[in-house]
Amino acid sequence: MFLSIVSNKEVQGLFLVLTLTLLAAPGFAENQDKSKAATIEFKKDSMIEIAYLTIKKGKEKELNDRYFTNVMPIAQEYGLKPLGKFKINSTEYGPDNAEMIALFQWPSLEAKEKFDKDPRFQKLKPIRDSMLDHLKLVFLTVDQDTTVNIKDSNNAMYEFAALWINKKNAPKLDEYFTQIGPLIEKYNIQFPAVFNVIGSTSDEYNLEPNVIFMVEWPNGEVKDKVFTSEEFKKAGYLRALALDQLYIVEAEYIYQ
Repeated sequence: MFLSIVSNKEVQGLFLVLTLTLLAAPGFAENQDKSKAATIEFKKDSMIEIAYLTIKKGKEKELNDRYFTNVMPIAQEYGLKPLGKFKINSTEYGPDNAEMIALFQWPSLEAKEKFDKDPRFQKLKPIRDSMLDHLKLVFLTVDQDTTVNIKDSNNAMYEFAALWINKKNAPKLDEYFTQIGPLIEKYNIQFPAVFNVIGSTSDEYNLEPNVIFMVEWPNGEVKDKVFTSEEFKKAGYLRALALDQLYIVEAEYIYQ
């Protein structure tokens, strides 16, 4: 079930350099209207950048004033489009040091690489790096144009799951999703976006999963029911065998 949905492309290495925008405004996760909804559009013919990051405490405004304000006009010359950002509420698996996820879209990996070589960006990059405590990025594509309708936090909760698949035991992941398929259908668990990881020539800020996907849960109560169910208990070992590493964060969309 799962492997028929997710592209099983080989990871070629990742070119990971952050270009962020509109992330450092003070109180980025405060006073959010949680009754709103939003739409994110991932385009097949574009390159998607996902950034896991933490801004140093007290540096939000300075980062915005000194870096974002200056870098955005440059990045837009190369076609950058911000897609949205999420506050990480909890880490289920993996490192527990990222506080935010940011999503961006570029015309291509080549456009991003050209931007990274721009002397104007190179001059600004140390300012950015000095004000971040954590930064991991992945460059991605989607197999088809994908529209994700973000529901308000009262009606849905979202996860980003990064999977490192064991080549020898990869079929076990298919078995796992087959076994829990009835649970997915019963509780209307959605996978609104599945991303292929693409490679480049640099390993700076390297994060190398085989695939990343979004999960939409109706609510936290449903999630608890699934993971305490007998069906999951019986099938969970298959996921453990199939994966070398798993990084899942629960995240809440930040409205502008």
